[in-house]
Amino acid sequence: MGDSGWWKDPLSTHGITAALHDAELLAVAVVAGATSQRAADRALAGYQQRRDRLALPMHPVADRLASHEWDHAEARRLLRGLSAVMAAEVDAILGLDPEQARTG
Repeated sequence: MGDSGWWKDPLSTHGITAALHDAELLAVAVVAGATSQRAADRALAGYQQRRDRLALPMHPVADRLASHEWDHAEARRLLRGLSAVMAAEVDAILGLDPEQARTG
């Protein structure tokens, strides 16, 4: 979760957010997979796919920003891109059902 899933450039200031939504997604997967090893394998694979779908779009934007090899116009585009990725994460977080992590 967060930095334990992979490293995020501190420039994104997004490690804590990732850790929190990853923890919620993982809790849902653990509960869903509690019935058998097969269910656990399927639920954990689903967790990884959801986590990757949320997190991977941020990497190229944060990497490019961290390079400091941009002009002001590109920096504006990159920051808008970072904002769009974060908005998608917020939408995903708002769509989480906290009861799923407790009851499956």
